[in-house]
Amino acid sequence: MKDNKLVYFNVFGVVFITVLILYLVVSMGFNLHLNTLKAKTMLDSISETVIDDLFTQTSASSKTSNFVKLSNLALSSPSLKSLIISDENGESLYVFAKNPGAVIETASAGRMDQRIDSFRDTAFSTFTTYRGKIYQIKAVFTVLQANQFASLLKYAIAALLVFIIIAFIFLISSRNPEYSPAVAHYTKVGKAEKDMSDSKTECISKISNELKRSASFDQDLSLVLVKVPDETSKTVIDSFEKLMHETFIYSDLIYRCAPELYAVIIPNADIDKGIALLRDFDQNISTKIDILTRYTILYGISSRNGRLVDGNVLFSEASAALKRAGKEEGATIIGFRPDPAKYREFLTKNG
Repeated sequence: MKDNKLVYFNVFGVVFITVLILYLVVSMGFNLHLNTLKAKTMLDSISETVIDDLFTQTSASSKTSNFVKLSNLALSSPSLKSLIISDENGESLYVFAKNPGAVIETASAGRMDQRIDSFRDTAFSTFTTYRGKIYQIKAVFTVLQANQFASLLKYAIAALLVFIIIAFIFLISSRNPEYSPAVAHYTKVGKAEKDMSDSKTECISKISNELKRSASFDQDLSLVLVKVPDETSKTVIDSFEKLMHETFIYSDLIYRCAPELYAVIIPNADIDKGIALLRDFDQNISTKIDILTRYTILYGISSRNGRLVDGNVLFSEASAALKRAGKEEGATIIGFRPDPAKYREFLTKNG
């Protein structure tokens, strides 16, 4: 389950970064397209309106007035960096530069050229005619404004910070055992041998950890205590443990709490499912380990059953069921069936 979460997070990360890059590319493309259209409209306005007025006037005062009009029109466009109007011989008749250095003087006298400083600048050129003469209008526009670029970058950084926060929370939660899947560390080892010697205290501690995991995922969990006769030989015990591994495939959840006592945790299983599994296991003993048929093996089982309990409580309940199995004739498997409602009532009364 933990591996699945990591895969899902990696997929989410790839999708997130891809969407973020697409957002930046599409937004920049849209702004470039929109500003390019505005720039062309501005250039057409200069060509169609101002140029005709500029060259149809004859008096010096009228021409000066039109130059002022042209300058005001150029200044009204925040994206226009420079403007040069030249005659058919290439001689500059009108030069406008919003910033120093936007235009440069060429080697030829009376001619100017424009400077493009970055990828955000684009040059446009158009021609107009008057009385058989051709005039060229060249302009440089900033088609991606600094404030537009900064705005896109601001949103991208904000989105990236959100992703980093999510990644940080994910990493922290992944390191917290209480948020790990109930079977995250289980190892399916089948018939593999394993030293299952654990003290009762350590066994209860492990049961408590599994109960926390089950509760965090709202899953049931059953605990089985298995008691074998004290006089059972090591050879028989080895065969018994091997059969346990074949039946209860999660080897990490089988513990030997004492020489004659085993604890088995069955994840995501209620008491009925656990009892059915124990009956199959007990039947397999009679068919696969003949020598154990002369002994009586006892089983006590209890389950979480929707309760928030610790390892001590579940171990005590399974122990009580195991003791009863030793007292009732013919009943080798006894289940402790807790009542969640009564248990909550008990907790309420006892604080």
